[in-house]
Amino acid sequence: MGGTTALSYSLADRADLLAMARLLTHFLDDEGFRSWTPTALQDALTDPDRNICIVRSGSTLVGLAVMAYGAEDAELELLAVAPLWQRRGLGKALLAWLEAPAEVLGLRATRVRLPRKKSQYFTALGFRAHVPPQTGGKAMPDAPTPFARPLSRRSP
Repeated sequence: MGGTTALSYSLADRADLLAMARLLTHFLDDEGFRSWTPTALQDALTDPDRNICIVRSGSTLVGLAVMAYGAEDAELELLAVAPLWQRRGLGKALLAWLEAPAEVLGLRATRVRLPRKKSQYFTALGFRAHVPPQTGGKAMPDAPTPFARPLSRRSP
C-alpha cells in the first residue's frame, strides 16, 4: 500500500450492514464473532443504548466496534479490524471513539468479556480481569472472563 490513505470514523447506519457483514467473514473461525450475524448487527443499529463505530480507508470499511451503554458501565461487545489493517492503532481508536460518550454520560468503566487466552490486547490497554469470587479467583482459559478499566480521565 503506497502513500497514505485518510481514515474516517463514523457511526454506522443501515447502508453499512453489508460491508460490516463482509468484514466479519474474516473471523468466521473465531467463536466470539459467530453470533454477529447481519440480523444481530441490524439489531445493534436500532438499539438506542448501543453505538456501532466504523472506520473506513477511502470507501473500504476496515474496522468496526459495538458498544452498549448501561446505567453504570459501558460494554464493548465487538471489536473487529480487517487482518491487513491490524497493528496500526485502529482498534484502540475505535474503542476511544466509543468511550467518549460513556465518559460524557459519567459511566464508571468499560467492560469486555473474552477468554483469558485472548486478553493480551486488552490488558495492554489497561483492562484488568474481574473473576467472580465463587470461582476461587481462577478462570478457565477458554471461558469468557470479564475485564474492565475505569473511564474517568485515564490520560491527561
